[in-house]
Amino acid sequence: MSKTKAIGRTVSAAVCILAALFMAAACQKPEQAAGERANRALNPDEPAWKSDTGNTTKLRWYINLGWVKEKWGDDWTSAYVKETTGFDFEIIGGGDGDKLNTMIASGDLPDIITMAWWESQFNELAGAGLLLPLNKLAEQYDPYFFKVANPDILNWNRKDDGNVYGYNCYTITPSAMAESDEVYANHTFLVRKDMYEALGRPDMTTPEGFLQALRDAKAYMPRENGVPVYPFGLGDGFGGDHLDAYLQDFLAIPYEQNGRYYDRSTDPEYIRWLKTLRQAYSEGLISNDIFTDRGEQVGDKLVQGRYFASLKVWVDMQDQQRLIHTTDPSRIYIAVDGPRNSRGDPPTLPGGSIDGWLTTGITSKCKDPSRAIEFFTYMLSEEGLRTIYMGVPGKTYDMVNGKAEFRKDYWDSYMANPDVVYYESGVPNLWGYFLDDITAAKYAPESPDYIRAIRDWTAPYVFYGGVYSFSELDPDSRAGINSVRIKNLWLSSLPKFVTASSDREFDTLFAEFTAKRAEYGWDEIMEIYSGQIAANKKKLGM
Repeated sequence: MSKTKAIGRTVSAAVCILAALFMAAACQKPEQAAGERANRALNPDEPAWKSDTGNTTKLRWYINLGWVKEKWGDDWTSAYVKETTGFDFEIIGGGDGDKLNTMIASGDLPDIITMAWWESQFNELAGAGLLLPLNKLAEQYDPYFFKVANPDILNWNRKDDGNVYGYNCYTITPSAMAESDEVYANHTFLVRKDMYEALGRPDMTTPEGFLQALRDAKAYMPRENGVPVYPFGLGDGFGGDHLDAYLQDFLAIPYEQNGRYYDRSTDPEYIRWLKTLRQAYSEGLISNDIFTDRGEQVGDKLVQGRYFASLKVWVDMQDQQRLIHTTDPSRIYIAVDGPRNSRGDPPTLPGGSIDGWLTTGITSKCKDPSRAIEFFTYMLSEEGLRTIYMGVPGKTYDMVNGKAEFRKDYWDSYMANPDVVYYESGVPNLWGYFLDDITAAKYAPESPDYIRAIRDWTAPYVFYGGVYSFSELDPDSRAGINSVRIKNLWLSSLPKFVTASSDREFDTLFAEFTAKRAEYGWDEIMEIYSGQIAANKKKLGM
């Protein structure tokens, strides 16, 4: 899974138009929608769903991810949850925002909605009264929710009105990170093992060593099996995080200075390495494919061994690494020390945040809010988390000495054909929209050494990055509009920097970029980000 930022300003407009129309629903007390079950006795020591398994209400669950095509009940795991708990859903996948726009504009909101936490539209929905407060639903229908929900996450999401409207997945809190030895960063600098060793394990931490290693790699193996081998590539297409945030993290460029947001993109160390990449491109050491390739194409080229070195998110290449190891173990990718700043400082790699990835809320149009909050409680419970990650007891996993372990027959079949078995079984975590990083690590099977080594390489360099989680700005505000302009300007400028004909042209282009960015109100946006850093520290008690 990967993050996607896609809804657009039309959602904001639709929210504004419909806020008045939905005010009655927003102000409606949840018990009006839940009917007689609002009066049932509550047991704070037992989840409410256990006394409500006969409830067959089918809820509509919108997930704003373009790749979501699954239907609840088709895979083993969701079928098991449906059978044992009664939870049933119509799953609506999104991604480009059109479906959500249509639902908002028509007043036909789903019962549950899941989207990226950084998308401003989630907060707009809450502000317009189109999301119900989870804390109030729990108090009224399922107080057991408070036993399984992480209080730090609830506090992090609490709004000025004292209510919580969303719960995040793939989170990690500062305290959990401090207590766990299972926290890793995602991004690595990878090299093809056979080529790296054949070249004498070169030092690639300096611009000079990096360029020479790429030159030697091109000379050593310009082609293999009739196709070119690229000295340097990116993990998932050009214009994402790989050549800005990831590279900046390897260079240990700070996120703040003296409590203020730091302009990492103009740091001299970063400029130095962008010019190094410009030099590499001018020598034919970087292919034009980095400007067009996307995840699947990059993955295919990794399997074919067509990159010598790459900035890559290791968690997204585990399947490719397994295929490479099966075909030719000498050709796997290994993590090595990559670009460093001129002082030789070790990387500073963020290891997750309390924001996590996606946030899930219950809309004011939910036909059965009590059932919805019961589902939240189930998914956050030990039983729910184990089921979502491990699947069906006796079929995909067994309890061994009190610990859940994947069955060997299942895991062997998964390893042999992961793309098919994953969607057939739903394991591990096809429905992991409530998982947190620590739980995922707890249930995850031991990785083979050729994957574990890549993951473990990041451990010494991990720090808590949650302080630097920045929400998207209001898309209708001046700063929000300018923020989008600046991001688009950066994405269009970065390829020009790398393909500049000389350092002089690079300097000219970069000066034009910073001047245009200033016109778009960059100073105001930096002030806003500084304020977010201060607010985040206060929430986290840091």
